Amino acid sequence: MLIAIRLTKVADVVGISTRPALVSGQELGTRLVDPPRWQRTYVVPHRRFRHLDRVRTIHGRITTSDLDARTVTVEHADGSSSVEPYDVLVIATGTSNGFWRHDRVVGVAEVEALTRDAAARLAAAPTIAIVGGGATGVS
Repeated sequence: MLIAIRLTKVADVVGISTRPALVSGQELGTRLVDPPRWQRTYVVPHRRFRHLDRVRTIHGRITTSDLDARTVTVEHADGSSSVEPYDVLVIATGTSNGFWRHDRVVGVAEVEALTRDAAARLAAAPTIAIVGGGATGVS
């Protein structure tokens, strides 16, 4: 997102995202124990980012690319698809670990449901093991 915002100073930018909001991976503990609080802080609609209004955002997932033709095919949230041309392609792949990090096209409601389901499983667990540490283990 920061790349897209900065590039708007020199180019027309199209951002393609599998979610209509920034869904942060921070604070897993809060996400699982207090989903409403986590959502207020860590699910941020794209429109709230300063200067992102200069970026044409597409809620979808790139399914193919044609490097010779300089196009990507995008599968949209509604199941339709389109071909988007580009002059320069910037690939920011993100990550695909954890229960919320995947490349499926989802809306905020599905993010909320996945978080509620994970929190319910955690609340129902008689024991919990935390393997590893780092920011996830600390939170």
